[in-house]
Amino acid sequence: MFFVDGKSLLVSKPLTAFEDLLTTYRFFRVSNSHLINLNYINMYLHGTGA
Repeated sequence: MFFVDGKSLLVSKPLTAFEDLLTTYRFFRVSNSHLINLNYINMYLHGTGA
């Protein structure tokens, strides 16, 4: 897990456990290994790699 203050935390639970808990807080699963908080997304440019 990575936090906005730059800290990180190693967890041993599967991502699905966090996905179920965090969807009400605007977290979205973007891949098999990443959940993102949509509150911190300003723009998405599809296919640009940016």
